[in-house]
Amino acid sequence: MLPLTVAVSSFARSPVDPQDVKVRLSGAQENAAINGVWRDLRIQDQLSHTGISDLQVEEITASDNRWAGNAVLRAGQPFGWEWRYLFFRELNGRWEFAGHIDFDVQKYAPPDHRITWLGSQGPWLAIRHLVLTGTDLSAYFESWYHWQGGPVKEVLVYPVEGHVFVWVPCFNREVKTKVATGTNRQGTATVTVQFTVDYTANDQDLDLFTAVQSASFIWDPAERCFCLDPQNSQIGEEAIEGIFGDGPDGLLEHQYFNLLRLASRRSPAHRRWLGQFLGLCEDTPKKAALSEFLKKTEPGLEAER
Repeated sequence: MLPLTVAVSSFARSPVDPQDVKVRLSGAQENAAINGVWRDLRIQDQLSHTGISDLQVEEITASDNRWAGNAVLRAGQPFGWEWRYLFFRELNGRWEFAGHIDFDVQKYAPPDHRITWLGSQGPWLAIRHLVLTGTDLSAYFESWYHWQGGPVKEVLVYPVEGHVFVWVPCFNREVKTKVATGTNRQGTATVTVQFTVDYTANDQDLDLFTAVQSASFIWDPAERCFCLDPQNSQIGEEAIEGIFGDGPDGLLEHQYFNLLRLASRRSPAHRRWLGQFLGLCEDTPKKAALSEFLKKTEPGLEAER
């Protein structure tokens, strides 16, 4: 599902004051001073697009008194592509650096973020960020991070918004999501994501179908991650990855019943598109079944070769 590679510093258990780091970054007068902060935190990668003239340092805070003992800084350019989040926690009166997360290709705006508690559990930092971009392509994901009890870790990631408009493989998609958070009867933190994906034919003004499916994730404190709850989910992990990643074979596998309903329609345009679509798919039992259904209901519209 295109999870980010999380950069975690080996300096995570050495004392460091987040306010000192903020002051040093904000007051730096040359690039060497900024790079000196990264070295002190044992961060090897530099922010290549960040210049000394416009480095922006922001402290992320929460009004909830449970935030005490936590600190997160964000550094980057107001109009730059790269942003760095620095995570700290206080243990026994001493601050520790818990690691950092880098986001690149943020070409339109900085990442959005929010601090979240679910019941008595948390905090997590949820960050909405651009993952894919290009001509007629845009994909935003939301990643959740946890830095209590260990180095900062990405514990949940899912697509939230975007579109793919391409000539091949003959279908477009627009993605929207709704996220609901809470706790279950056992008091365990849960995140439920409803995915709404509108599919259209890309070579004509033709709506195909809308897939609405939800996935529920449950917090596992032992593993420090949110795990998919299959009993309360309508979509699996591979299908979630396919929301932006599916080609013809993936769409056939993950949206077979929507395609079957499309084949049941009497619209010649939809059935013609379906025959063209199946012609792009590898030979599988689902392709054979759908092609046979088209052939029986209207000869000549089975998968094109």
